[in-house]
Amino acid sequence: MTRMKPTSLLAAAWIGVLALLPQFARSQTLQLIEVKADPPCSTWGNIKSCDPNGGQINWYDTDYQWSRPPDQFGPDGFTVSMSVVEHNPPDHSNATGLNLNGGGLVVDPPKTDIPIGTPNPMSGNLTVTVKPPKNATGDYWLVIGVFWGPGFKYHYRVTSASSPPTTTGGTTTTGGTTTGSSNCNWTGNWTVNHENFSFVQNGAQVTGTGITDPSWRLTGTVSGNVLTGKWSNSRDSGSIRITMGADCKSLSSSWGVGDNSTTFTGSGGPTTNTGGTTTPGGVSGMTIQAARRQVIAGDLVLVPVRLIKATNVANINFQISYDPGVVRPEGTLTRGNLLDNAIFSVNPNQPGTIFSGFAQTRGLSGTGTILNIPFRAVGKPGDRTPLGVTVTAINDPSGNKPAIDRIPGEVWLYDKNGSFPKPPPTGGGTTTPPPNIVLGDCDGDGSLTELDAVCALEISVRLRSPNSNLDIDRSGAVDSRDAVLILQRALKK
Repeated sequence: MTRMKPTSLLAAAWIGVLALLPQFARSQTLQLIEVKADPPCSTWGNIKSCDPNGGQINWYDTDYQWSRPPDQFGPDGFTVSMSVVEHNPPDHSNATGLNLNGGGLVVDPPKTDIPIGTPNPMSGNLTVTVKPPKNATGDYWLVIGVFWGPGFKYHYRVTSASSPPTTTGGTTTTGGTTTGSSNCNWTGNWTVNHENFSFVQNGAQVTGTGITDPSWRLTGTVSGNVLTGKWSNSRDSGSIRITMGADCKSLSSSWGVGDNSTTFTGSGGPTTNTGGTTTPGGVSGMTIQAARRQVIAGDLVLVPVRLIKATNVANINFQISYDPGVVRPEGTLTRGNLLDNAIFSVNPNQPGTIFSGFAQTRGLSGTGTILNIPFRAVGKPGDRTPLGVTVTAINDPSGNKPAIDRIPGEVWLYDKNGSFPKPPPTGGGTTTPPPNIVLGDCDGDGSLTELDAVCALEISVRLRSPNSNLDIDRSGAVDSRDAVLILQRALKK
């Protein structure tokens, strides 16, 4: 019988221990399977804001915030930072606080709530450590929410290499419930919150550079299909959270200034055209579209109306509705580039509605503008107006009535610094406005083109009124150098 040396025995013991470590580590890995609003914010009144992924609720003028739990964690667990700030006067204090329920997970401290009533007005902070129990198996539900109010349930499942999680690609939100999705490739050109970005993904890290405004920068980390990180441009900086849909083609986002990523919300998708107005990706047939435009209060902005994917159209009568307290037509309304061979008429004389139409003997086809409307922004910064589109008559040369879809537009009014007041107003709009006007954007379409450079040059020779947003080099005046800088950015040189 051969006796083993002590060193061999020690080595064998370590091998045995190491052989057990992977099994232990696997048994202690918990994967986020689902995030569910429970109960959802929509079931309650007086909700001013509610992040669909959890982490922020404003209810009865009280801000409830918590750091979002991770997509995956191990034996060391994670921490959740919770805070409550009430904005009510002392004699109208809120009557509820914020609570965390471990749902079988180990929490420290054991009392995981910010209580109600004191101080008045209510405010407080609490950091909670969450860890898996020993020999964790099966499913766990972490619940964070308002006492007797809206909350969110985070469903975790223990996973291992031999028993992989049912969802390996992180989470995505659909209809208030977060479910698993496969990993998506972030590299490419994307439109996010009205800005065109070029994204490059390297592992879990993503960097983005603005295309229409190169001063935009974005850096972040991808976990599953959620990108969290920081943004900056020539005017400001802050935090952002972008969720890619299960189709790997749609984006939803929230962002804000500083460490707050919940002030604004938006959406996006792959960029199909980085100059001028883009054709909406969802357009499948003939469509009439009013543009969206940004303008500094008091200035003039040109809003085009486009006919997209027209097929054999001989005539159309249409109307554009607007809020006359926010904008009003000023100057000459002109026909678009698609109507070279048509007779054309427009009537802007009824406040709140513009009537227009065209006719020709041969049907026109293609995509282009059919009307250009110069609007004066008569409202105050923070105002906005939808631009409704109504078609009252449409025919082909034989008198048949083809189907046509409609996409409304919108005009947003900004302050003299090109910023939209925060928080955005709740009335009179259909979408969340971009936080800033793109530096150098003369026509307010959210992108830089050669026409913006021409505009800067015309300002420099006093053919147009001054516009500080076109002072790219911040010299104090708009001159030919600014025209060069805009042209370089528009042509990406």
